[in-house]
Amino acid sequence: MSNRKRIIGLLIGISIFLLTFFLSPPAGMSAAGKNAFGILLGGIVLWITDVFPIAVTALLLMILLPLYGVTPKLADVFKDFVSPTIFFLIATFALTTIIMKTPLANRLTATLFRFARGDSKKIVLGFMMATAVLSSVLSNVPTTALVAAIAISALQKSVPDMYKSNLVKATMIGVPFAAAVGGLMTPAGTPNNIMAIYLLEEAIHIKITFLQWMIVGVPLSLLTVLFCWLWIIRVFKPETVNPQTMAAFNETFASTGPFSMEEKKAVIIITAMFILWIASTWYPVFDTTLVAICGLIVMFLPGMDLLTWQEFNRDAGWDLILMIGGIQAVTAGILKSGGATWVVNNALAGAQQWHPFVVLLMASAIMALLHLLVPAGPAIVGMAVPPMAALALSIGVNPVVMAIIVVVWASITFLLPIDMVLLITYSKGYHTSTDLFKAGWLPTLFLIILTAVAVPFLVSLAGL
Repeated sequence: MSNRKRIIGLLIGISIFLLTFFLSPPAGMSAAGKNAFGILLGGIVLWITDVFPIAVTALLLMILLPLYGVTPKLADVFKDFVSPTIFFLIATFALTTIIMKTPLANRLTATLFRFARGDSKKIVLGFMMATAVLSSVLSNVPTTALVAAIAISALQKSVPDMYKSNLVKATMIGVPFAAAVGGLMTPAGTPNNIMAIYLLEEAIHIKITFLQWMIVGVPLSLLTVLFCWLWIIRVFKPETVNPQTMAAFNETFASTGPFSMEEKKAVIIITAMFILWIASTWYPVFDTTLVAICGLIVMFLPGMDLLTWQEFNRDAGWDLILMIGGIQAVTAGILKSGGATWVVNNALAGAQQWHPFVVLLMASAIMALLHLLVPAGPAIVGMAVPPMAALALSIGVNPVVMAIIVVVWASITFLLPIDMVLLITYSKGYHTSTDLFKAGWLPTLFLIILTAVAVPFLVSLAGL
């Protein structure tokens, strides 16, 4: 089945590339704009169907750009590939590594568990909040895997049947939900965030600082995590926690011991990076990417030795970095060719007559649906941010609002196990796809409305 899926995907991808090459562009669109959109669409099909490793597909798209006349030569593609976004991502992968190799995640979970005081509903909330906080600086997938492993280790010592427990089910659904939502808190939370920031600066010359993003992302994330928790524990009422379960939890979290020197160093570096990231709001010299790279270098200093190159090289998502660089190159072609402007002036022309709130509501709903069809966040950001930001300008809405709505749904889906964040716990077998839909349909509606209502206010509050 896997090979059949790949073969079908390859045939569809080739068909898209051929049609893109031979078909004439729509009226008003340049040939380069048409070709750039076609290359991106073909790449999305190849990514979804796993025809090639994601990095190989990115390289393919990059060599197609000059062949299709989107860019004059391959050297221009490499210029568009390299950006501060790429180096920010490379540096922040080190944060994931140092947190994963220390007991810091266990300590955070233990702190929130003590807050629960044996209340099974609050235990679910504790795991979800720990996941959301960790996901604000770590990638969503390793965060989900880490917290899910901690939860399973604690629960399986005391729950008689893990596959029939609502406490287990609620936790295994709540953790990936919280990881996806928590990734919105800071620019470091997910590659989609920093990629959108870069695209806005390139396309519309709007710069978003680390603190400004947090002013929008933190309340949006916390409200959504709390709503998800309230709904999940209503749909799957967790059973009462007995003394044996509490003892098992305490045994799991007591094994962390006192803070090691390695943990203290990690906390100091992470804290310093966050302070400097926030300080960049007032002191531009503390550029977000510069701080990230300096933090990476310090981790390797003699006396710090938080990382070895082998550890960093193992955990750095080089395939994801190549994918994002390739999407940036294609997106640059769309922008330079006027393709994004054409989409606004033609495909989205009717939306310019609607009330701005209706446009934002519809945009949020469309993006939520798009993630179900295209479970590749960076591709959604690259494809949707430029035209949607241009649409926002045409109707008198702050383009940052529209860009953040795109990023929200590029990172989140609650309905089906179609991306890696949801698949991590779904693959354990503790809940079904039907369970996931039951838990996810109302949070999806909630977030569609919340983004349309709250994001404009929060963006204004951030001074954007």
